[in-house]
This record gives sequence, structure tokens and C-alpha cells, in this order.
Amino acid sequence: MTNVHTHEQNSEHNSYLAVETKPEFEQLDRFITFTQAAQILGYATHISVNRLIKRNLLTLYFLPSSSKRILLSEVSTLMQANPKKEGKRGRPSKF
Repeated sequence: MTNVHTHEQNSEHNSYLAVETKPEFEQLDRFITFTQAAQILGYATHISVNRLIKRNLLTLYFLPSSSKRILLSEVSTLMQANPKKEGKRGRPSKF
């Protein structure tokens, strides 16, 4: 007995794989540094991330190794809630 796959089955399987390999922030959540968060949000330094934490827009987590981190999903949510306007130059606007 041989197993014959039709093109339809293969294309369904491939599209399933494509959907399955997309990263979901809720499932693959991880801690990132202030510098990484600043780069993702488009800031020049981590100081702006400190301001977001002081305004309670981001949550600060302390790891056992005494390092401070932020969740990637929170940074992503903040980006989606406040999209940056492209093409604007000069000083970044405050959150």
C-alpha cells in the first residue's frame, strides 16, 4: 500500500505549517532589557523606557539575578496602542 497525497492535501498542510510557525507574543513571551525595549519602540536610549515605567505604561520585573526586565508582549501591546507616525523628523513625541 502506498500513501498518495494530492496537491490539495499538501497545500493545506503547508498553509498549516506557515500559520504554525508565526510567532505569537502571548505564547512566546519573554523578558527583554530596557535597551531592547527602547530599540523596538524606536527610542535612542533606555531613558524613555524608564519614563514609560514611571507612567505605569510598562511593568518592571525583577529577576533573581538582580536584573530588571520588561515583557516583550507589553512592549508589543504598547506599540499597537500607540503607532508611530512615519516620516516625522526631530524630537520624538512623549507618550
